[in-house]
Amino acid sequence: MVPPNQSVSISQLRVALLRTSPHVWRRILVRSSSTLRELHQTILCSFGWSADHPHRFLIRGRSFSGGDAATAPTLSEFQFGLGERFLYDLRFQDGQALIPVWRHQVRLEKIVTAEPTDSFPRCTEGRGCPPVDQVSNPVELAHLTDLFTPRYIVHRLAELVDQNVADNRIAQELRYLRPWLDLRNFRSRESNRCLSRQIGARP
Repeated sequence: MVPPNQSVSISQLRVALLRTSPHVWRRILVRSSSTLRELHQTILCSFGWSADHPHRFLIRGRSFSGGDAATAPTLSEFQFGLGERFLYDLRFQDGQALIPVWRHQVRLEKIVTAEPTDSFPRCTEGRGCPPVDQVSNPVELAHLTDLFTPRYIVHRLAELVDQNVADNRIAQELRYLRPWLDLRNFRSRESNRCLSRQIGARP
């Protein structure tokens, strides 16, 4: 816990999911003293990823995993310059550990001073909210984005009703299709709830 009158250095990062068009991205605020493990957890929550995927950071030509919380390097140790970028990879192709399925570009936008009452980490802004854990790779994401238009979804549900499909089957289909109805909008509330649960956002 930070003393009430002591300011804290906060890194504002823009994290973009590459090979998506338009880019799915998040703007996050993390303590500069956060470890790479904490940043890994913050990105997972901000994008809605599940936590069971292998991952790595590529920073200045070196590979880092989140590692143990006690030994993972902190952001401040790298002394990133404003605008500097590094990569965060999630999931890898079978048998090819060096080829990521999903790649994020992380850019330091600015360093700010925290208000004593603010809690971190926090996701403040973003664009796009596809159900990334429902798809295997960016190519499939693009294909399903083109397929699951509002017109298709309405037609699919009407088709099930016409076939007298059981209500629980229709509800299951709706739960699967609903996220595709609102792909471009992003609401930070759920991301920040996840951060509170998983990391315990704190001042």
